[in-house]
Amino acid sequence: MNHAVLVVALAALSPVGARAELEYHVPTTYRLRVELIDPAPTDEEGTHTERHLVGRQRLRLRPTVRSTHLDVHLELDVMTGQIFGDSTTLGSVDAPSRWGDQENAYDGWTNIEPRMAFVEVRTPVGVIRAGQMGSAWGTGILAQDGEDRTDGGTAGWHRSFGDAWNGDLVDRLLFATQPLSPFLEGAVGDLTLVLGADWVWADDQASFIEGDKAWQLVGAVVLPGARRSFGTYLAHREQTDGDLEVTKVTAFDATMTLMEADLFKDVRLRLISEAVYVTGTSQRQQRVVSSEVHDVDVRQLGWMARLDAAFKSPGIAAAIEVGYASGDADPQDGEARAFTFDPDHHVGLVLFGEVLRDVSARAAERVRAPANVGVAPHGDEHLPSHGAVRNAVYLSPGLTFRANGLSTAIGVVTAWAAEPFADPFATFRAGGVPTNAFGGTASRFYGTEVDLYLGHHFPMPAFSAEAGLEAGVLFPSDALKGKGGTGGLDGPTGKAVARLDLRF
Repeated sequence: MNHAVLVVALAALSPVGARAELEYHVPTTYRLRVELIDPAPTDEEGTHTERHLVGRQRLRLRPTVRSTHLDVHLELDVMTGQIFGDSTTLGSVDAPSRWGDQENAYDGWTNIEPRMAFVEVRTPVGVIRAGQMGSAWGTGILAQDGEDRTDGGTAGWHRSFGDAWNGDLVDRLLFATQPLSPFLEGAVGDLTLVLGADWVWADDQASFIEGDKAWQLVGAVVLPGARRSFGTYLAHREQTDGDLEVTKVTAFDATMTLMEADLFKDVRLRLISEAVYVTGTSQRQQRVVSSEVHDVDVRQLGWMARLDAAFKSPGIAAAIEVGYASGDADPQDGEARAFTFDPDHHVGLVLFGEVLRDVSARAAERVRAPANVGVAPHGDEHLPSHGAVRNAVYLSPGLTFRANGLSTAIGVVTAWAAEPFADPFATFRAGGVPTNAFGGTASRFYGTEVDLYLGHHFPMPAFSAEAGLEAGVLFPSDALKGKGGTGGLDGPTGKAVARLDLRF
């Protein structure tokens, strides 16, 4: 059995290092981010977040012991969270506790989060993993483990914007095997089957420490390869939220990576894609028909595709990404259609990560306020997007240039709503007429965002450092404006981030 290829296939589900003889090391990373934010209005009354200046840090330790047949992996985040700047109450009620207390601005000096503790055993028939670990798959629109995946550095691809901070954590028992390897060689012999059972510790849908109880069965078929890889993934999940709302869903996912190094001289091409369909039932958006309470049917679709080109000389990389996350034009019709990308899969800096995050957080506050409604609707705590892509179609080209440790990048995000962008409270107040958060008619075009990055990589004998500045400006369009095009986001809004990364 080809254990090296099997480990590569397992990397689609969670991070792991290459097999080695007995060794011990502690890879360590530190990041510091200083964010300057131009807060945008979140409703027609001009309500803003109080966040203007935010400083955050993260120190991540990964003690690892490796031997011929057994590896032990640990991961610990210490001194992680906000360390100076402004706090906010907007969205604090619905924010997961592991993101830190948004009203206690400086918990980043004291936070400690044990993230992972698992063993990997290599046997003649396959690989076994057991313990708490990150859950990741494909490009990460469904599951992300919180590891950094900016496509820069030695890979030479276009640099992405934003950071992964948290990731999905599960208590998992997993077995992976290559049943055809004793009989066949080559790509077919490397076909990998993966089966696992999870108890969810924390992800974008559940948090065990906050009272949610979720388990899932996962399976994958992976055809790995250096130039072409394909994978299918299935996850059946049953979850009881802390308020006893039950969700039973199954996610069907397919991902693909194609590499071409010889099509043109000195040019490498890469195509990556992922598509996911989620189906099942949920009590999060229950509807009432003739005094009877009914579960809603879940029907959600999300996909993305990205084409990269990297030129050896000069060091230029170009990319274009397209993506789709289904929306829900009628939350009361008995079907939950809005698909949400994993929050650690970033598209730009401003539109999804700041503006729509704050607008959706304010929407949750308004629909549950006693002065606005008699009884809050089911699922109001799930209205916030937490910065993830939801109800969107986007197109994002980008260009990166690297020379002598210097990196510059530009990216553009143009986005539309998959369904007209409506606010639940504003629509209720308008008598059911789809209305956005600023009192305007619900429409689709969010606007266009331009992002820039400038940084330098400093290799040192014992560690490496990278310092840089990234900034984004959103030019909003009709979906984010008030009635008649006035009010709401009536001008550009932006964000700038000073960055420092150390790797030991």
